[in-house]
This record gives sequence, structure tokens and C-alpha cells, in this order.
Amino acid sequence: MRVLPVVFGGAASAALGASVAGREGAIVAGVLGALAVARSKLAQSNRPDPRVAGVDLGELRDIPVTLRCEYHENGVRLNFEFPRSLRQDALLEVRLWDRRRSRWVPGRTPWDAEGGIRRKAKVLLGMAAVYFPFDALVYDRAGAFDVYLGFFLEGPLGEERLFDQRNPCELMLGLPGKGASWSYGQHLRPLVDLLMAMARSDGAPSPEKTGAVVRLLQRFEPSTELFSELRAFMRAEAPRPFELTARQVRFAFPEFTLAQIFEWLVEVAKAEGLVSARSQELLELFATSCNVPRLELDDWLTSLDARAPAPKRSTEPPPAQGPRPSTDRWSSRPRAAPPRSSTTIPVAPPAPRPKTPWEVLEVPENATEEEVHSAYRKKVAQYHPDRVAHLPSEFQELAHQKLLELNAARERLKKLA
Repeated sequence: MRVLPVVFGGAASAALGASVAGREGAIVAGVLGALAVARSKLAQSNRPDPRVAGVDLGELRDIPVTLRCEYHENGVRLNFEFPRSLRQDALLEVRLWDRRRSRWVPGRTPWDAEGGIRRKAKVLLGMAAVYFPFDALVYDRAGAFDVYLGFFLEGPLGEERLFDQRNPCELMLGLPGKGASWSYGQHLRPLVDLLMAMARSDGAPSPEKTGAVVRLLQRFEPSTELFSELRAFMRAEAPRPFELTARQVRFAFPEFTLAQIFEWLVEVAKAEGLVSARSQELLELFATSCNVPRLELDDWLTSLDARAPAPKRSTEPPPAQGPRPSTDRWSSRPRAAPPRSSTTIPVAPPAPRPKTPWEVLEVPENATEEEVHSAYRKKVAQYHPDRVAHLPSEFQELAHQKLLELNAARERLKKLA
């Protein structure tokens, strides 16, 4: 509370009371005036109360923070940018405050905690990101919610609080879904689909690759019921394309870096030994879908030894050939050797072979018209604009390119028929 407005208000009231009712009136008027000013907005501080809903926020600071929200079909991702002077090894904690209800926004298991739902993330290079699934939040109104930030340090004795602050930006939430159900298993479903797609890269998943996926999921400490739910997800075929699943994992799991998720994929790919050529293609497709630069991808593949072995070349000498039949006297003359050059002319790598229509539709070349039409309709249903209308623009652009490729392959097969 500001003291100066209260003092001036009490003094002015006391002077007015003295002119009207003397000394006794001055005392009563001064006290009443000070109380009236103390309850007014002039004496209220701009800083929030360090104790909100019984939770001690500790030291409060005001540092410049930029908040950018990315809304998705199932949740919102908060991207924070802090000044570089902030400690890079700090741990960020995010909570939401409902001003109308004067309470912390609670969450569903396992993210519910004392003081409402909490999400944590590392601050790297002045940036951090957290993800809030809509169905995991328990709220009953649409509007603005305050974002409270807490900064900690991880030490050998646990977390040490640095300071707290309320972010000046507000988070806008829409109307909560009626009867919406949410589970931690549904949140982990895209990650399961991504890991199992790598396990199925060479056909049916082997016990070694399935065991690698199970070990990775155990890091999330699932309960017995949740683990059985995840095993059911693992047995089901992934309904979404690999590129869209990779981008969904990147969006919904900002607490894990892309390098860490890439390392998990390599762990599944190397469960049986060396990485196969198809597994390396999926690794490169994951990096391309998440906009990883090529040089950084090469560093990941080299450091994790995730390159497929090169095909072996035959060391046997070529079979001896008989004398070349000559038809005239010029054919037996020795040819001059090409002139030697001190400079080497770089040769551009060959362009990738375009896919055939059968490869685009993933059908054999001897497939019937009914099989081709069925495969075409199944592919179009995956990339239809209505299926990706709620996704970000990069998802929609990828689906549009896939549709153009499918239509071109279908038209070419019609002409060949």
C-alpha cells in the first residue's frame, strides 16, 4: 500500500475537521479521511500481493518478458523470451490465476498440485516453452487468465527459489468443453505413435524394438492402468502420417529438446544393432519436419552413430574380356589417354529419382483398378483439408503438397490404363 496518499488524505481531512468542529473534529476527520484514502485505488500498489490464495510467492520482481501463444486443437503452447541476463540454468514454473474466481486454475491428474496446475521448463538462451492441454485445465469460464512465473535453480539439495513475478501478459482461453475427458495416456499418444513408427520402419516391430519403446515410456513413470493403456496404443496402427506426428510431438512436448527426441528415435532404431536404411530415412524425415538444419542433422547422425552402413562393393576383379572384334583397320589402333588436369571439376550429385505412381500410392505395379482406387481414397482421407484445417499453416501446406502428388499419380495411372 502507498503511504503518501494516505498521509495527505488524513492531513486534508484533519484540517477540514478543525475548521468545522475544532480539535476533536480534526482527530476524527483525520482518521476517517486516512481510512477512506487507504481503501481507494490511490493507495493500492501495482504489485500483486506476495501471498495469493495462501501460497507465498516469495520475492517479486518485474523483468521484461515476451509471451507468444500458439493455439492448437488440443491445447495452447506458451513461448517465453527473457533477457539474456537471466541465468541460463534457471528452471521456469508457470501457473495460471483466475482473477474472477480468485483462485489458481487447477488441473487434472497428474499435473494437479497444491496451488493449481503447474508446468516447468528449462530456460535456454533466454527462451522457454510450456504446453497446456485444454482438457487438462479445470475452469468454467472463457476470458483472460493471469500467468504467474516462478524461477528456481536445481541443486544437489533440491530446488532453490530465485524470485517470482506475475507476467503482464494474459492468457486467453475459450469456453471449456462440456463433458470433456482427458487422460495422460491421450497426451502421450503422439509420442507413442512416433516411436512405434520407427519400430515398424522395417516391417513388423521386433521384440527388441518394442522393448526399447517400453523402456522409453517408463521414464514418464506411468501407473499400472496407464501402462496398459499405452500398450494398447502400441499395438494399434498409427493413423496419421509420420511428418504430422513428428510436428505434433514437437508442439505438445516443448519440455524435451528436438535433440533428445531424436536420440530416443535412434535408440529404437538401433535396438537390433545397426541402423537400417529405412530407419535413417525416417530420422532424416523427422529432422526435416521439425526444420532442423542439415548441418545440425549431420552432427546428430555422426555423434549418435546413426548412419546406415554403406552397401559393400565387390572386391573381385572384373572378368577378363577377349580381344575386341575389329571391323576395320582403325579399330585396332590404341587410343590416346585423356589429358591430365591439375584441377578437379566438382561433379554435382545425381538428382533423386522421382517416385513412380505406384510408389506414391503404395501399391504393386500389377494392382487392379479397385486396389488403386481404394489406396487413393485412403491416402486422400489422411491429407484432406478438413482433417488439417485446425492445424498450423505448415501442416496444411504439407497436406496440400501430398494431395497434389496423389492426384498427379492417380491421373497418370488412369492414362496408362
